[in-house]
Order: sequence, then structure tokens, then C-alpha cells
Amino acid sequence: MDQTEEQKKAKKREGDRRYRANRKADFKRLQKAEVHLTALVEGLQNQTRQLGEHNEWLMGKVSNLEHTIHELHLQNQQLMQESIKTVDSFFDIGSFPSPNEEVAIGNSITQLPGSSQFAIQYSDELVEDFIKKLYVREKSNVSFSDFEGLRDEIEMSGINSLPPSLAPIDTSIKEIYGDFAADGTQSSCTAMPSHIVFCAAIKEMQNLSLQQIDERKILLWRDAINSVLNINFKVEFAIEHLKQIARAYFGLKALSEQDNVSELWDIRKRISELEIEKRDLEGKYAERVEERSSEIRKQCVRAAEYFDGYSLCVGLLY
Repeated sequence: MDQTEEQKKAKKREGDRRYRANRKADFKRLQKAEVHLTALVEGLQNQTRQLGEHNEWLMGKVSNLEHTIHELHLQNQQLMQESIKTVDSFFDIGSFPSPNEEVAIGNSITQLPGSSQFAIQYSDELVEDFIKKLYVREKSNVSFSDFEGLRDEIEMSGINSLPPSLAPIDTSIKEIYGDFAADGTQSSCTAMPSHIVFCAAIKEMQNLSLQQIDERKILLWRDAINSVLNINFKVEFAIEHLKQIARAYFGLKALSEQDNVSELWDIRKRISELEIEKRDLEGKYAERVEERSSEIRKQCVRAAEYFDGYSLCVGLLY
């Protein structure tokens, strides 16, 4: 049946209405897709920003750890350098005071920056400086009262001859080294006070052990030996022997120091701990970066975008 003109117009209007409705629906879908994509872009931008901030935090943490490790390395080096400098300050090579004025270095305590208190035991510089002191030929400050009981014995036996306790020492020295006083520049009577303190020093060496002496005692013996060297007694052998005693004294300190390195070990342990923590953080950082760009992550994001705003039957039923 032929359609009337009016029916044709009505059909055309209906077609136009449907077309406009479809266009409108398409426009709304496009608007919704635009909103969704805009939100997705904003979400990705936010994730990127958060990732950047987290990366900056991790890098800052790693940087701080590297700085801390560097500072601990410097502190470790400074600890050793300051120890040497402090020891040097105890020994002024240019002017040596008498034994009664010199400090017992081995028993001194010093405080270093960033460290706990510790006793300075041994360093090569300390030994070298102290050995140099043994060769200093100044006027002797040693006296009879520096040796226990010597003054009382001299008061009983007189000053013009060796006290009975020292005579065997003098004899033993002469049997081994000869008459060391033969070329003296003073008469035997004038030289006797110096002769007495020299023999008293040798007697103390005979009676004392390494553990019973200190720097003060060694320097006292040096002055006693110098008292006769200054009047041309041939006793250089005594200074050489005293040098060996000094080395043995510091050797004992070196052995003791081997059991007193807890502070250096604590610093080394802390450095190791921080290095381990640094490696752990670097590993976590690398894992997070790799995870952000993984294929599984991308698949999950694409699936979320596919279903966002739609029924979960999309792709299954329609």
C-alpha cells in the first residue's frame, strides 16, 4: 500500500528523532568517556607524582645513609689522627722538663670529638719521640731522695764512697764494661754524688720489673745516667740499655692495647650495619620502580579501565 505524504513525513520525523536521540546518547557516552579518561589521566598523574615523591624519599634516605657512612669513616680516621696529635702534644721535642715535671703519658686520658674517653696506649710517634728524649744531655735534676732509702744509707756511710748496697753493682758493671770512670773529668771525690745516683739507677733496674715502671721512672734513670755522662764517664752502654727498656715498656702497652679496641670495632660495626641498610633500601627502591612498570600491573590497569562505569557483564553478555 502506498504511503500518504503525511505518513512519509511522520516516518521521516520519527527517523530524525531517533537519529537525534542516538546522536545525543552518543554525545553523552563521549562526555562520560571524556570524564572517565580525564579522571584516569588525573589518577595516573597523581600516581606518577606519588611515585616521584616516594622515589625522592628513597633517594634522600639512601643519600643520608651514604652521608652517615662517610661521616663514620671520617670519624674513624679522625680518631686515629687525633690520637697521634694528642700524643704529640704530650712531647715537645724542643724543650724537655725534668722527670718530676713530665707527664706520665701512658696513664693520660684524652677526650676526642665524637668519641668516648680512652687511654692512649701506643703509637709509633709516641715511641720515637720518647726515645729521642733519652738522648737529651741536659743538666741532671736527679737527687738522692729520688731513690728509696738511699739518703738514709748515705747519711750512715758518708758521701765520699759508694754505699754498701751499691758497691756490688759498681763491681759488676766494671767486670763487664771496664773502669767506666777512668776518664772522668772530676776527681773521684767530686764525682761521687753522680757516681752514686748512677749506680742507684742500675740497682733499681735490677730490682724492678717492666710492669712496675712508667715514663717518669725511665726519665729519672736517664738523668742519673746523664749525671755521669756529663763528667765523661764511659757509660753509653747504659743509655743503649735504657732505650731497650723503653721499647719494652711501650711494647707492653702495645700488647695491652690489642685488647682495648672496642671503640674502633663499634664504629666499624655501625658502618657495616648502615651499609647493609643502604643495600636493603636500594633493593626496595629498585623493586618499587620495576613494579610500577610491570606487565601485570599494566594488565590490571587496563582491566580496571575496561569495567569502569559499566556493568561487570560487559564482554560476557553484551
